[in-house]
Amino acid sequence: MIDLFEWRIPLRAIGPNGVTGSHTASLAECKELARVVDILACESLKVEYKIVPLRSGIYRLSGHILADLKQQCVVTLEPISEHIDEAINTELRPADMLPEGVQDIEEMGILETPDFEPIEDDMIDLGLIVLEHISTSINPYPRLPGVELDVSAAGDSAVANPFAALGKLKK
Repeated sequence: MIDLFEWRIPLRAIGPNGVTGSHTASLAECKELARVVDILACESLKVEYKIVPLRSGIYRLSGHILADLKQQCVVTLEPISEHIDEAINTELRPADMLPEGVQDIEEMGILETPDFEPIEDDMIDLGLIVLEHISTSINPYPRLPGVELDVSAAGDSAVANPFAALGKLKK
């Protein structure tokens, strides 16, 4: 993996009033993002952020992600543009300061998980947080405007039914 996944902010760089910044993905980073999230292209990606300390060892990351992506229409397979405009508002804490009962996130459902990210090696992994937000923001079934799936092209519904052949055997 390349630089996109190495947008890291050391905790020592965050003063008592916080830190603000922005990152704009390079062409190589955009290409790698497109490969990782399995889309046709990432044409641009920019994140603006602010990190402020809340209390000892706990921080708040807020900001905005803007991205222009190209995906394939699920009906026509033609390229389709998608604009991502996603807010970030996440609590950051060391793994040993996770809320009670949240140490094993894998066992929890996604809707039960609080909105926080772990801090590892005294670094905030902004690239990973951006990747997660983009991955969950992408339209999973992009379609060109006005394009509908023609189900009649699939054939007779009786033929399309996998149990139709069994019904004929029963008679």
